[in-house]
Amino acid sequence: MTGKVTGLAKGNAVKSRKSSNAKVAKVSAKGKITAQKKTGKATVTVTLKSGKKATVKVTVQKKEVKTTKITGVAKKAGKAKITVKSGSKKVVMTITVKKK
Repeated sequence: MTGKVTGLAKGNAVKSRKSSNAKVAKVSAKGKITAQKKTGKATVTVTLKSGKKATVKVTVQKKEVKTTKITGVAKKAGKAKITVKSGSKKVVMTITVKKK
């Protein structure tokens, strides 16, 4: 999964991305989250130059996830946008859904 942060104020940018548990999920400097061999949970934290932070919780498991309904994410391969609003601030994250 790859995440892109957009909608930032002029002059602001992503300072860092960090996983709370690199044995479960690693995150690259470009925002690519990769599941590792170990199962478990991790929190990916994105820190902006302005000091604001956002988190994404990730769960890695061996079994396939059975989902009955997904909203806000593309069901077919391609790109999808997820918008997060906090007060008057809005951040849009673009994700890429790969072909199986």
